[in-house]
Amino acid sequence: MDSSTSFLIFVATLPVWWQIPRVFWPVRMDSGGTQFTGLYRRYSVRTFTGYASDIGTRTDKLTVGSISAHTTVTGGMANTSVSDNRTTMKRLHTEFFLTDAAGATQSVDAVNVGPSIGAGHLVSVAWMVHNGKVGNAFLVYNHTTNLVYVETTQRGSRNADRGLAKMLIPLPTIYVVLMVLAVVTFPLLAIYGLAAMWHMRAFRNRGSKPLVSRLHQAAATMPPAARPASIVIPDQPRAPQIDLVSQVKEMNALRESGALTEAEFEAAKAKLLEI
Repeated sequence: MDSSTSFLIFVATLPVWWQIPRVFWPVRMDSGGTQFTGLYRRYSVRTFTGYASDIGTRTDKLTVGSISAHTTVTGGMANTSVSDNRTTMKRLHTEFFLTDAAGATQSVDAVNVGPSIGAGHLVSVAWMVHNGKVGNAFLVYNHTTNLVYVETTQRGSRNADRGLAKMLIPLPTIYVVLMVLAVVTFPLLAIYGLAAMWHMRAFRNRGSKPLVSRLHQAAATMPPAARPASIVIPDQPRAPQIDLVSQVKEMNALRESGALTEAEFEAAKAKLLEI
C-alpha cells in the first residue's frame, strides 16, 4: 500500500479517530442539571413533571444479517448446508402520559429506560436536546417510589435515536461499518462500546445527580390535587397499567439483587402504600 492510499484511508476514517477523546471524557452535567458539560456541552435537557396515566410497554425488533446455503456434490450425492447469520435487535419502549399542576399533558416514550411506574404516580422525565431536536426521554424519576431510571445499552439491543449512547458515540452508520471491516479500526469499535457502557453506568450512579436534584425540586411544587384521572385517548386501546402488587414485587427484587438497601426498600414501600 503506497503512501497516498494510506493517507486517503486515514482521511476517510478521521471521524473515527476523532472520537478517541470521548473514551476518556466522563459524562457530567452542570450544577443546575440543565445541560451536559465538556465534550457534550452541545447537549441540553428538557424536563416535565406530572402525574402518570395510560402506561404501556412495547418492543420493536430489527433483524439484520442473512441466511446462506452452500451445496456440495460428492459421489453423485448433493449435500446442502444452511447458515443462519441473522441477529434480532430490540428496543424497549415505555409509553405514558404526564399531567402537570396546570393541566398540561405531555406524552412520553422512554426507549431502553424500563421505568416502573403506576397510574397516579408523580413522575419527572428528562429529554436530550441537540441542535434544537428533542431526542430520547433518557431519564425517568418516579418520585412516588423514589427510584431513578436511566437509559441503558446492552448487547443485542438497539440504541435509542438521539439518546445517551448516540451522544457518546455519534458515528454515522457508514463509519461503524468501516470500523467492522477495517483490521486497524475494528478494535476501536470494541473500545468505544466498552467505554460507552462504562460512562453510562457512571452517569447513572453519579453524573445524573444535578438533574435528579432539579427534578426533585420541581416535584416538590406539585400539589396533590393535581393528580388527574386516567386520560382517555379516543379511538385507541387503553394501555395496561402496573398495579400495586407488581410495584412491591419489583422493589423486593431490587432489594434482593442489592440495588436497594433494606432501609431504601422500606422507605419506598411505605411511600408507595400511601397512594
